[in-house]
Amino acid sequence: MQGTIQVYRAESEIPAAFQQLPSELGIPLVSSGNVWRGKSRFRGDYTSEIHGDTHGKVVQSLAMDDGTVFRLSGGPDVEIGTLYVCDVGTPEAVKIENHIESQFYDRLDSLWSTGGLVYIDLLQRPGAKIAATSRTLQAGISLLVPFDDGTDAQLELEGTRYYPFGYSIWASTAGHMTIRGESRTFSREVDGRVLPTRIVTVGSVGAGEGYTEVVILDLKPLEADSPIAKPITVASFQDLGVAYQVYRHRLGDAEVEIAERYDTLPGAGGAGSGGVFGGFRTAFLWINGLVILTAAGYVAIRFAKKR
Repeated sequence: MQGTIQVYRAESEIPAAFQQLPSELGIPLVSSGNVWRGKSRFRGDYTSEIHGDTHGKVVQSLAMDDGTVFRLSGGPDVEIGTLYVCDVGTPEAVKIENHIESQFYDRLDSLWSTGGLVYIDLLQRPGAKIAATSRTLQAGISLLVPFDDGTDAQLELEGTRYYPFGYSIWASTAGHMTIRGESRTFSREVDGRVLPTRIVTVGSVGAGEGYTEVVILDLKPLEADSPIAKPITVASFQDLGVAYQVYRHRLGDAEVEIAERYDTLPGAGGAGSGGVFGGFRTAFLWINGLVILTAAGYVAIRFAKKR
């Protein structure tokens, strides 16, 4: 599948978000972007909006392909971004995979992965509804908080004929802290597939504290000319309009290796143009284990490992 994703969030409970759009309620946009998901490849590009005393935007891209994960960070106020290329199994790769899970997969799979497989068959029956306590939750459904001897949790789920996890209510109490929440996933049929369109979550954390999150999705089947139609490489991210330096995390090697620099593609809206290195005059010099990269006024000195 592929499409767009927008995330709105307010640090207060706004139950009206189940009936109205976030723009109508003044809920701030915190991130927006595009996502492409195939059988063996994934890429998600998004821009985070920074609200509060410091305003700004941060460009991020997360990707996975054949045992390698990628994370690019940059922005309009950053002279050069950073692309991390990590072998699966490295600590940095685990962090990126967890980020992909929370930022994209949990939302793309919201109709199916709210809980365990134990309840799917039951919830797909028309009008089915189940209520679970901490004991049955441990057996089949994971909640937002870990279970221990001091935690009491309850969860109510309601499914439909087409998918099991369209609606849920949860509550968890640990000591004097009580967390309650309600989540509903709206959907539509696209080319014979039921896909999520809007995920609304309203929760409370203790007395007078809460949050509202609305995720707007516009999804469709993956197109043949998508950015993940070909293998993902370090050059794949030039279309983001961000010049970037590449760092590699290899399995079994504690040392981070600096690699090449990439400029933006022509017409990508970045600071430069002309493909790889954007036509910069580039020189690599090895001096006692140091690599020095000079390119049109940009100078970077990093410790690097000789090949």
